[in-house]
Amino acid sequence: EIAEIAADCARNFEHQCREKNLALSIDMPTNLPTFAADKRAVVQILLNLLSNAVKFCAPGGAVVVSARISDGEMIITVSDNGIGIAKDKLARIVEPFFQTNANPHIAQEGTGLGLSIIKLLIEAHGGTLDIDSEFGVGTEVTVHLPMSQPRQSGSENRWPDTAG
Repeated sequence: EIAEIAADCARNFEHQCREKNLALSIDMPTNLPTFAADKRAVVQILLNLLSNAVKFCAPGGAVVVSARISDGEMIITVSDNGIGIAKDKLARIVEPFFQTNANPHIAQEGTGLGLSIIKLLIEAHGGTLDIDSEFGVGTEVTVHLPMSQPRQSGSENRWPDTAG
C-alpha cells in the first residue's frame, strides 16, 4: 500500500517541515493497487528521498510525493523546489560518499550514502532510478518498480541480497 507507506514516511518529517515552513504533500490516486516489494526497502527509499528533499529545500518551499501505475510499474516521485543539482554533478550523485553541496554546513548533514543505497535497493527489485534537477529550481527523483517481482529459483519468498 504505497499511499499508506508514503503517509507514514511523511509523518517523520512533520517537525522539520514546520520549522522550515515547508509544504509537504502526498499526491496519489486513492485506488492504487498493492504491489510486490520488500516493505522495508520501500520505506528506506522514501525516507532517504524525503530526507534529501526536506534538507535541500529552502524555507517556504514545497515537497511532493506522488505515485502512479504505468506500463506494469509503480512509479513513485519525490519532487522539491529546493536548491537543485548542477547538471555536471548529476551523473555522480548516486556514487557513495559523493556530495554536491560546497556549503560545509549542509554537506556535513549527511554521509553521501543515501542515494547510492536506494539505487541498490531499487535495482534489487528490478527497478530503475531517474533524477532530474536544475540548479536553483529543484529536483525530481523518480523510482520505477515493477508491479510484480520475479521469483528466484529455490528461494520463493526471498528478495535479492542488497548487502554486496
